[in-house]
Amino acid sequence: MTTQWVSPEQLLQYKQQGYAVIPGMFAEHEVARLKQGLREVWTEGIRRRTILQSMLFPVESLFPPLRNVHQGHKDLLNWALDRRTFGTASELLGEGALLVGSTGFYKCPGAKQLPLHQDNYDIGADPSAGCAFWISLDGADPGNGGLKMVPRSHRLGLLKPRMPGSRSTYGQSVPVPDHHEAVDVVTAPGDVVVFHGFTVHGSHANRTRYDFRNSLVLHFVGESVKSLFVQNRELLNSAGDKIFRPVNKSHSVKRLFLTSDSN
Repeated sequence: MTTQWVSPEQLLQYKQQGYAVIPGMFAEHEVARLKQGLREVWTEGIRRRTILQSMLFPVESLFPPLRNVHQGHKDLLNWALDRRTFGTASELLGEGALLVGSTGFYKCPGAKQLPLHQDNYDIGADPSAGCAFWISLDGADPGNGGLKMVPRSHRLGLLKPRMPGSRSTYGQSVPVPDHHEAVDVVTAPGDVVVFHGFTVHGSHANRTRYDFRNSLVLHFVGESVKSLFVQNRELLNSAGDKIFRPVNKSHSVKRLFLTSDSN
């Protein structure tokens, strides 16, 4: 297969390890524009009071994940539809890609760790799990909330989740699978981390006093996807056209079953 956006070595690592890092895909000025777009979305959330401060988490509550930022911001939509994003996703998936959603992360100083998890647990793509395209907008390392990946975990399918047992984490989580171990991923601004929808991954807490760890993640599925969870049914193709798929009811039932005794 001839690749344009992903090198043969990166494609091989993605297939074998479940993730790969593509250095410097976005230039410094492009990173600045992406960060500006996220700031505009965040500012609008503050203005409209959809972002509210909690006294329990006074800083972190002011910087929540910004969901589907491409839907209300023209510049961020253009970035989501960029040839590099769709081209990379298509090369990884081996077919035309469809955009599921986008999320901006600030990862403010003091932000908790994101527990190890699998993205397709919440996306519910069937029959294949899709992929993620994670743009590093700041330098990221274990000190300020950088990613961690579990190599080869994408081969294990959907794992049984558990509720986190510590106040330092949130959301569903999965343990490190037997005979696997988590590794840290260090990135520079403009680097992109791509990973499979079944790859177990998370991020460290931000232990710095002043440094944010900005990032933008896009999720894709292949055009052959037959169904997804109801909140993910409205997809976009590379031309920006809306594409719809049925609800994945079987994955929903499995998800409820996996959650019901996960304590």
